[in-house]
Amino acid sequence: MNPGKLNRRVILQRQTTARDEVGQAKAVWTDVATVWAAVLPLRGREYFESAKVNSEITVRIIIRYRPDVKPSWRAVSDGNGYDIIEVINPADSRTQLQLMCKRVA
Repeated sequence: MNPGKLNRRVILQRQTTARDEVGQAKAVWTDVATVWAAVLPLRGREYFESAKVNSEITVRIIIRYRPDVKPSWRAVSDGNGYDIIEVINPADSRTQLQLMCKRVA
């Protein structure tokens, strides 16, 4: 892995439960770590659903290896949120992780 290509700051978040002002539980995103990453766009498309135009952008985010990253987490880069769909450890090398992500609308 070329560390010079990890040129973007990405915040990894996981969903937790918090109580609002009336005591009801609600889901909130909590920051876990801020890491250096490479964000590579893979595909973008637009489609019509229920008479409105939607866009779907998929990206690959490459970070240094962390044993705790889960597909239920999300990543935030440059103000854009990405749901992590899959966490890939190429060749079980434990040097990097590839996060296959879909942009949150």
